[in-house]
Amino acid sequence: MSRKNTRPADHLSSSLTDLMTSLMVIFVLLLVAKLNNQAGQRAAMAAELERRLANHMRQYSQDHHIGRDRDDPNTLVISIPDTLLSFATQDYHLKPEGQQYLRQHIPAWAKILCAGDIRPNLDTIIVEGHSDRTQWQGSTYEESKEKNLLLSQQRSMAVVSSSLEFLKSDPSLRDCFLEKLSATGRGEEDPIDTSAADSPKNRRVAFRIRLRPEVMGEVAERLREDLQR
Repeated sequence: MSRKNTRPADHLSSSLTDLMTSLMVIFVLLLVAKLNNQAGQRAAMAAELERRLANHMRQYSQDHHIGRDRDDPNTLVISIPDTLLSFATQDYHLKPEGQQYLRQHIPAWAKILCAGDIRPNLDTIIVEGHSDRTQWQGSTYEESKEKNLLLSQQRSMAVVSSSLEFLKSDPSLRDCFLEKLSATGRGEEDPIDTSAADSPKNRRVAFRIRLRPEVMGEVAERLREDLQR
C-alpha cells in the first residue's frame, strides 16, 4: 500500500523537477543570447571610438599610435612618441612640446569621449606614467625602483593637471573628462626600449581609455559548457 501511495507524489516531484530544469535551460539560453548581444555592441562601440580618435589624429602629421590593449579589447591605448611628449631624466615637468601636444589634442579627445553615445559607455580614462631604469645617485637598486615608481606617478599627474587646465574654457567638458580621469604610475616595469637604461622612449605617458565592462563572452562560454555537460 505504501508504495502505491508514494508513486503519484514521486511522479509529481519528477515532473516539477523536469519543468524547473526546462525553465532553467530556457533562462540560460536567453542569458547567453543577451550576453552575446552585449559583447557585439561593446565591440562595435570600441571600434567606433577608435575610428573617431584615429580620424582626429590623421589631421596631424604626428606619429601617433591608437590600438586595442592586447589583454582587454575594450581598452584603447593612445601611445605618444617621446618626440612629442617626454621628460628629462629623473624629472616630471612637462617640456614645452609636451604642453603643446596636450593643448592640441585634449579638447578634441574630450569632445569625442564625452559625446552623447560614448560617455554612458565610458568607464575610465587612465593616464599611465612610465620611467626609464636610471639608478638614482646614492640609492640602492630597490630604492631606485621605488623612486622611479613615484616619478612615473608624478609624470602622470603632471599630464592630468595640464590636461584639465586646457579644458578650463569649457567647464561641462572639463567636468565630464575629470569624472572619468585617473592617474597611475608603472615605474620602470614596462619599457619599450630595453637597449639602454636611460632611453628617453621609456620616459613616457600613455592614455588608456576603457569602456564599461560587461559580463560578456567568457561568461557566455562557461554557460554553454555547463549546458553541454
